[in-house]
Amino acid sequence: MVIIAIITIITSCIIIWKASAGFESSSEFLGRNLSDGVRGATINAIASSMPELFTTMFFLLYLTDTIHHYRLLMPQTTF
Repeated sequence: MVIIAIITIITSCIIIWKASAGFESSSEFLGRNLSDGVRGATINAIASSMPELFTTMFFLLYLTDTIHHYRLLMPQTTF
C-alpha cells in the first residue's frame, strides 16, 4: 500500500513538472509584449490559481448531493 502511494506521488510530481514546462512557454508566448513583472502578475498569477478554482468547482458540483443530505441531518449549521 505504501509503495502504491509513493509511486502515485512520484507520478504526480512528474506530471506537474512537465505541465509547468509547457505552461511557462505558453505564458511567454501570451505575454510576449508584456514585461516580466506584468506577465507574472497577470498571466502566471491567474494560471497558478486555476487548480484551486477547478478543484473547488469540481467538488461543489460533485458533492452537491452529499452536502444537501448533510444539511438535512444538521439543519442548525450554516453552509
